[in-house]
Amino acid sequence: MKTMRPFTTAVGAAVFALTTATAFGQIDVNNVDNLKPKWNFPAGPVTASPVLANGNLYAASWNGHIYALNPDDGSVVWDFDSGAGALLGSQSTPLITPAGNVCVGTSLAQVMCLDGSTGAPIWGPKSIGTPALDNIWSSMATANGVLYVSVASLLDQPCTTGRLLALDLNTGADVWTLQTVPDNVCMTDSATVCATNADCPNAGRCVAGRGAGITATVSFDPAGSALYMNTVGCFTYPSIGDSDSMFKVDAASGAVIWKTRVNAPEQFGECADDISIGCGLDSDCPTGTCTLPTCGDDPGITCSYDGDCPTGDCNQPKAYNDFGFLNG
Repeated sequence: MKTMRPFTTAVGAAVFALTTATAFGQIDVNNVDNLKPKWNFPAGPVTASPVLANGNLYAASWNGHIYALNPDDGSVVWDFDSGAGALLGSQSTPLITPAGNVCVGTSLAQVMCLDGSTGAPIWGPKSIGTPALDNIWSSMATANGVLYVSVASLLDQPCTTGRLLALDLNTGADVWTLQTVPDNVCMTDSATVCATNADCPNAGRCVAGRGAGITATVSFDPAGSALYMNTVGCFTYPSIGDSDSMFKVDAASGAVIWKTRVNAPEQFGECADDISIGCGLDSDCPTGTCTLPTCGDDPGITCSYDGDCPTGDCNQPKAYNDFGFLNG
């Protein structure tokens, strides 16, 4: 007997449902030509996977809207406008909670949980950072009544401080935060944590720690007592702190059980005689000349971003400056 099995996908600026007739409801090379559009809904740019649950199809769009659609005909069940369309809307796949609620994050650095049937807020939108700086790229995750939110940079211009947030699933109240880079580090030694310039070697500058964003959904052990996550680096900043690392974390407290770096940490400067060698001090280089980023309008000022300079021109010598479209 042949069966009609609809499935959905998000392409460009629409959500589509496709239907195929097969003996076992499977798609393969023998029947792929039978796929036909069943319906499409103009949802704006959608890059996160839609989710089928509660008899609805949920999709988050870059236009800032969270949609619940009827999976049979694409009609709107409800439409929640998060207000994030002014930036980049939402790129996170909606999380469906055990109670059937829908939790999403947006580029306004907000998190919210909505009633799965009506779209009414259960709680939120809750601010978890700075709009246009922080973003929730991945789907959130939940275990044992806690919602876990992965935070990374929106555009790496500049980079944010990576962190994992644990919130009460029912109320959105803060449970704990795990920050993955120090608040401040020294430009003359990115491994040195500082509060002021006086804490840095060779009269170096103390600058904000950035990077180690978490762009993927965390996973759990079978009991939900420990979680696993990974961090990324930043195109416009050296890899410092716990960037480019993998973690096992206590899910109840946020304490790190173990962590492993997969790439070596980086410094802010490069050696004049070998730019493949990162440095913070002249002594780090074979012939003793370390070049740190300086302001184009005042070479006496070391800088980590254009915003550090009087007229906004930081001459970063590092390879991360090669991404000209991202320079901040």
